[in-house]
Amino acid sequence: MFVLLAGYSVIPNPRLKPLTREGVVVMAHVRRLVDVRTGDEFDQPVPFGLVYPVCTADGSAPPSQRGRTWEHLVASDRELRQVS
Repeated sequence: MFVLLAGYSVIPNPRLKPLTREGVVVMAHVRRLVDVRTGDEFDQPVPFGLVYPVCTADGSAPPSQRGRTWEHLVASDRELRQVS
């Protein structure tokens, strides 16, 4: 059995058993996000790419429309979740 890390490296791991069809979990890319603290909405058009502000909680345009990394948003005390 192999373990895939970050989509680039394949590392054999003899302790892992092959996954059955029932044991496979696939997560789709979530594009629309909301900050649970402020209500601001964000968009991430590309998986693992930059996150762009769409609008503030009151519906107005964000002060900056520049894309940010997840690291920057977490450091800015943002908590993004999928829009339901």
